[in-house]
Amino acid sequence: MLTATIIISFFIYCSILSKANILPHLSSSGSRFKHIDGLRGLAAVLVVCAHSWRISQVGFINDNILTYHHYNANLGAIGVQIFFCITGFLFTRKALTDKNINWNNFFLSRIKRLVPLYVLFFLLLITISLFIANKIDVNFLIQSFKMLTLGLMGSDYVLTGENLSHLTSILWTLPYEIKFYIALPALCAAISTRTSLLISTLFILIFAAASLYIYSFNAWVYFIIGGVTAFLNEKYISVNLLKRHSNIIFIFSAIIIICSSFLDVDKYGYIRFIFMCYFFPVVVLSSPSMLKSKSLSFMGEISYSIYLIHILIIFLVTKFLSLFFANYHASDFVSLSLMSLCCLAICIICSLTFKYVEYPFLRRK
Repeated sequence: MLTATIIISFFIYCSILSKANILPHLSSSGSRFKHIDGLRGLAAVLVVCAHSWRISQVGFINDNILTYHHYNANLGAIGVQIFFCITGFLFTRKALTDKNINWNNFFLSRIKRLVPLYVLFFLLLITISLFIANKIDVNFLIQSFKMLTLGLMGSDYVLTGENLSHLTSILWTLPYEIKFYIALPALCAAISTRTSLLISTLFILIFAAASLYIYSFNAWVYFIIGGVTAFLNEKYISVNLLKRHSNIIFIFSAIIIICSSFLDVDKYGYIRFIFMCYFFPVVVLSSPSMLKSKSLSFMGEISYSIYLIHILIIFLVTKFLSLFFANYHASDFVSLSLMSLCCLAICIICSLTFKYVEYPFLRRK
């Protein structure tokens, strides 16, 4: 019920906000994949589902709904995997179609994409930390400096007497994105000729297979799925047959990937990888119109804000309410209503952060 409440709430609130036409839009050019925006929005909502149980950490008690379950955690992992696949797809496609990439402009654009909102996240985190820890010592300064590195020095945030790592747990993914950006020039060189493409692909696939066999946690391999999908999209596959039945294919694929979240297996192991190897290419190549709805497109545009600051918003909303309802044993209805309220706050605040924090930097050339 909690997951359904979150997904339905996001659809309703984003639909209303999209009709209000409050967002500036990143691009209306034909090169923008609208169904990718929708898929990105769904991925962000799945990550919210993974952290919804944390309402219980700030004073609301409901052992029936507000408890950790591997199902929700797996949904969050699927969301992250989709994000990595999308990154791999978009930038591998760029490498395939643009043989004269200006790398200075590329890295500057990535900085403008990641850093402005992260600065806001950092300021909110420090403000919350000051209220909770109520002291500034050497450890506070060290931990705060670590948070300035976009997760490159780790995502744990342990102050003297307070472990606030639950507020920063999403940061672990940013180093993977950053490392992929750094590796992109080498990727472009590796696919510049047919021979180098063949050798590089063979090496990467062998290395990925070995990693999946040896290790139970493999996040980086999902960039490969996106990259292969981009290659298929640009070079070989005619997707007309897929596109004719795109919505049916998407519904079927979504059911499969959601059902897979009930499996209690490693979140980033080979079984999850196999499921995503099916889901992402099929959905992206079929380009379902369902993913191009205004509600999902809206979610997609604010997805980075949703991903980065949703935990802080949930914490602030529930912390404020807990001042009046300390250790409150909430009924199922109240628990679901509280989660829906958090979703509303996330949608509104993330719309504002996109409009006033992200977009002003994104539109600058």
